[in-house]
Amino acid sequence: MEYGIIVIIVIVVIFLIGRELFCWYYKINERIELQKKTNDLLENLICLNGGNIISNTNSINNDEIKLNKVNISYKDIIGNIVKLDNLEIAENDYPNKIKWVDAKTVCRNMRDGWRLPTKEELNLLYINKNLIPNLNDNIYWTSTELDSKSAWFQNFQYGGQGTYFKDTDLNFRIVRSFN
Repeated sequence: MEYGIIVIIVIVVIFLIGRELFCWYYKINERIELQKKTNDLLENLICLNGGNIISNTNSINNDEIKLNKVNISYKDIIGNIVKLDNLEIAENDYPNKIKWVDAKTVCRNMRDGWRLPTKEELNLLYINKNLIPNLNDNIYWTSTELDSKSAWFQNFQYGGQGTYFKDTDLNFRIVRSFN
């Protein structure tokens, strides 16, 4: 009888500890998701503000991207559009190597559906690099994230893919989908 009570007490204690650990883990994941949503909202606000945290939004010129003190025309980046499968590919890279988050901001400022290519799309560009002008043996950002600190890249010299920290400065080429 005594052993039965001890076993029941041990089971109840294990259950309570397990429940607390599960609830703690669930709350942490919930907070991480809320933080990601908050970061996305802040990123969108910064994007709407011309890539600056504090500035006059009336000073944004719709024909230029202003980021990292570089003013460049949309037309300079896009150039002649190359079509490959269901993608339209800009003729030129962004002129400077920049961080992943900044590249995403530039893409949002581009409007008209221009974006960073996914990991798979960038590999398609590498496979067909002889059809796409001005592609160098650079390392290019993809839109595919590994986690909150890292994103995938494609090496156009060797063809390999890997990840870098998002605060690494790399090249990028924009694409957009079409039907």
